[in-house]
Amino acid sequence: MQFVAKELNHKPFRPTVLLCGLAAAVCVIVAITHWPGLSAQALSLDDNEYIGGNPLIENPSWASVKQIITEILEPSTVPGSYTPLTMISHMLDYAMGGRLNNLRPFHRTSLILHVANTALVILLVYQLFGSVWPAAMVGLLFGIHPLTVGRVAWVSDRKTVLSAFFALWCLIIYVHYTQKRGWASYSICLLLYVLSLLSKPSGLPLPAVMLLLDYWPLRRLGWRMIWEKVPFFATGAILFIIAYISFNRTAIIVPMREQGIRQTSMILCHNIIFYLYKTFWPMNLTVFYPFPKPLSVSNPKVLASVIGTCVLVLVLLVSWHWTRALVTGWLIFFLAIFPTIGAIGFTDAIAANRFLYLPSIGFLLVLSWILIWFWQSGEVRGRLKLRRNTAFAVVAILAVLEIISTRSYLVYWQDTESHRKYVSKLAPDSAMIHEFAGLALVKEGKDEEAIFHFSEAIRLEPLYHRPYVNFGVMMAKRGDLDEAIAHFVKAIQLKPNNDKAHHNLANALYSKGKIGGAIQHFRESIRLRPNSPKALSRLAWILATSRDAKYRNGTEAVWLAKRACELTNYKEPEILNALAAAYAEIGEYREAVRTIQKAIDLFLSRGNQKRAAEMARLQTLYKTEQPYHTNQ
Repeated sequence: MQFVAKELNHKPFRPTVLLCGLAAAVCVIVAITHWPGLSAQALSLDDNEYIGGNPLIENPSWASVKQIITEILEPSTVPGSYTPLTMISHMLDYAMGGRLNNLRPFHRTSLILHVANTALVILLVYQLFGSVWPAAMVGLLFGIHPLTVGRVAWVSDRKTVLSAFFALWCLIIYVHYTQKRGWASYSICLLLYVLSLLSKPSGLPLPAVMLLLDYWPLRRLGWRMIWEKVPFFATGAILFIIAYISFNRTAIIVPMREQGIRQTSMILCHNIIFYLYKTFWPMNLTVFYPFPKPLSVSNPKVLASVIGTCVLVLVLLVSWHWTRALVTGWLIFFLAIFPTIGAIGFTDAIAANRFLYLPSIGFLLVLSWILIWFWQSGEVRGRLKLRRNTAFAVVAILAVLEIISTRSYLVYWQDTESHRKYVSKLAPDSAMIHEFAGLALVKEGKDEEAIFHFSEAIRLEPLYHRPYVNFGVMMAKRGDLDEAIAHFVKAIQLKPNNDKAHHNLANALYSKGKIGGAIQHFRESIRLRPNSPKALSRLAWILATSRDAKYRNGTEAVWLAKRACELTNYKEPEILNALAAAYAEIGEYREAVRTIQKAIDLFLSRGNQKRAAEMARLQTLYKTEQPYHTNQ
């Protein structure tokens, strides 16, 4: 089935002017639809890894940028892949006032990126098919879709919209390159591909997507087109290795061979139908979709997914005889989502809405093809007008339904409590959601409820290490150090490279007076996360202030405390206190007095008169040239 991309004769505007006008109108509608997301104050799942304790993001500086860029194989602050551009974008938002109690700067940047991505989708579709109105309608349905809510309202999902921004530009420049060819376009395209991967590695399949575009709708596939993708595949391979190593060192990856072929097949079948279903019927959307239990054909949902996948493959094969559109569109979706579809296990969820953001391009191209059929087919002008009016009506109805659904979902992002309750309702038997609920309740000061959720998480998933750490923290807060220590030890048994477990165990042992054990576990915590200011300063404090001389090491304490201060730009008074104690231990009393004065000034500027007075007493001690431990 062939279409010639052209508009009606006697157009009132040139296509470029009309395209810009429609794109602007669509972007305004998308911005208005997502506007309530700017005031969303809900924190979700992994947001705390980016704000509320991340020293690199919360201390904007060139030093932080340098560390973010140079920590390639082992990111120290956020477990997972190497995503320096995403980290830097969060840091810039923090510099513009973004805080735990003011998420608007973070959401504002994400909304700008999403609106820009909507415009890029319109431009890409227009480039490929040359029809203005269908391009605008497809962009509208993409921009206001309920699945895009989390891309704006979820702080940690900045990486998705940022990576997609560069990926869409990459595809647009590639299409331009196929039309005019030139090393400048090719080089820019390759650079944009790299920038996309430095934002989030899920854009790895872009070279394969380009090949599919060569097959349809560009219709230029050949050996030369394959060879010109070699630099892209080579670059992608290098960055894939970096992403795999960094993720494996700081998080957990379950390769396909460990999951087993049968389980992997079940996951693939489930997700193929699941994502298709959520795209066309976006109800009960959430940030976490737990694995079906059991994950086998004995589960009706899994069996339906297997049957649905088989039927889908059959339909696509049959359609191939009369059009390339359906097969190619589906393959674009499948290849683009493959890194996150479940073949490699790197998350506790079986699926996630954010994984659909860029791969939905495959569906959008098929939708564009359908709309263009309505737009250009018709033997007489009257029939053509009827088809176009029908397309307008259908898209308008879908747009209204999407806006209603998007606004309804945004309601649950206005505060953490509403978000927590909504997510817990949809996944009541998920250990990860119980853990998330517990952490949210801790921030709300509801410790008893938090302890219940942490214990539920342990009951549901006894081999899941993180709830043991959180439960242990709550026990330590209660003063039950023995119970806390037992849970920290269990967490370490389940995951030996759990730096948070080592850190909290060290704190508990120190409180019990077991200095040797505390030092050992602080050292292990620093080995696992070498740029953690808290661990560095805590170990420095112990080495500088211990009553037992065999544990004191002033020289090492100074080095550790200096490193912690550098990571926080000398803006954390408690860390400055540790550095002052370390200076006093090695006899550098002038430096100790000067450093603790900085701590006093910071405490006073933050209204903490009590701690400022305590620091002043220590300053008096150092002025008399006495180290900290002589006053204990």
